[in-house]
Amino acid sequence: TLFRSEKARSLFPENPTVHYFIGYSARAQGDFDSATRSFQRSLELQPNNADTLASLGFLATERGSPEEAERLLRRAIEIDSKNYPATYDLGRLLVRMKRYKEALPILERGVTLTVDDPGIHYQLFLATSRLGQKEQAENHLARFKSLEERRKQREGGGGVP
Repeated sequence: TLFRSEKARSLFPENPTVHYFIGYSARAQGDFDSATRSFQRSLELQPNNADTLASLGFLATERGSPEEAERLLRRAIEIDSKNYPATYDLGRLLVRMKRYKEALPILERGVTLTVDDPGIHYQLFLATSRLGQKEQAENHLARFKSLEERRKQREGGGGVP
């Protein structure tokens, strides 16, 4: 894939989408350095791309740069308030930073964008349980378990899609 990435980069050096997809591919392979470089190049070419900002925010979170991650993710949401990955990752980051009260409305917004993601319900479980909201925490944990079971059945080939 490295050869194809370099070829695409050389054929379309000014195309932000090419750089974005090369970054996405590198991220999926765990090559965060290459992913960051490609996403940064994409952002240079298209500065207000919420998806690219969200991807850079995710990488900053994973690389242990929470302030940078928060800035990037908030900017992505400012540009596109319906950007689920940025919303989820910002909520997850705030939970990780133990800023539960801040995380809660962001995660609740995320549920309105994508109701069937088990991850958002798990993050909501964490935030509500830490805030002493026992009933809400139990509801989110039950929803998480149900969605996670459904996901496992789909991936394992069993169960109803």
